Amino acid sequence: MTAAGAARRSGPAWSPAEANARCRDPWPRLRARRQGTAAYFLFEGGGYGVYDPDDTTEGEDPYAAMGDGFLGAAGSSAVVMTYGENEPMCLTVKAFGSAPPLRLKGWEQVAEVRVVSRSGRLEVPSYADGGDEGAGARLPNLAVKGPGRYRMRVYAQGIEGTVEEHLVVVFPGRSVTKVVCR
Repeated sequence: MTAAGAARRSGPAWSPAEANARCRDPWPRLRARRQGTAAYFLFEGGGYGVYDPDDTTEGEDPYAAMGDGFLGAAGSSAVVMTYGENEPMCLTVKAFGSAPPLRLKGWEQVAEVRVVSRSGRLEVPSYADGGDEGAGARLPNLAVKGPGRYRMRVYAQGIEGTVEEHLVVVFPGRSVTKVVCR
């Protein structure tokens, strides 16, 4: 059984620390300025977000920008849909100062969108913040260059009845185009 598989089977009886220990970086050879790996505890409907927690401006709905894909973004918020729900999955985040190479091998879905950080922070919510879902450990701020425009590339694998694992890569970029690579 893979580490992600053990985390997925852990169910709600496992603590965040136990589920986190079962998740590994799927791209360990490529080191980022900031990175982290944790179990992400999903709730009803699945999915998770990456957002600027200090941005209070009203804007477009990132779900509306999703279309028929698994990734959508609007302003300072991005949403990623998962196939699992009510169970942990493995999530790795990496923040770079420039675009890393595109890596398609081994991933079932890969897409990229623009996200804006007005305050200089881009975060994944933590389970410790309360609520029914979130990362089992605090993940780093992904806005490595402070306030500005970023590209967010999301990789997903194991979505068809197997282990679900996601890799979120964030780097500065101006493009507003959504790119679906796979």
